[in-house]
Amino acid sequence: MKDNKMIAEFMQLPTEIFQPRGIINYGRDDSWYEEHELSYHLSWSWLMDVVDKIECTPIDNDDNSDNFFNVMIEVFECNINGGDICICENGHTKREATYKAVVKFINQLNK
Repeated sequence: MKDNKMIAEFMQLPTEIFQPRGIINYGRDDSWYEEHELSYHLSWSWLMDVVDKIECTPIDNDDNSDNFFNVMIEVFECNINGGDICICENGHTKREATYKAVVKFINQLNK
């Protein structure tokens, strides 16, 4: 649960209990989420929103160039690269590998 909450915070999704889903228009209905309902570890639709945000996240460079992180998902493996971050995670499924890589990426980004 704590990894899903961390991802939700990265996505700027309100993580307090009983926040309406429609606040930030993720294309979902306006019913309510509780923290235990965050489904990044279960759903490609949730997880791919995170992948999209990672790929739109600029890399902190001294030269102010427009470089962004790259996410590559292959058979049972996910790689996230850019700047000083180089992540390679494996899993039993593509979704599991991607979830693990996303969690590791956010942890490294937050350092």
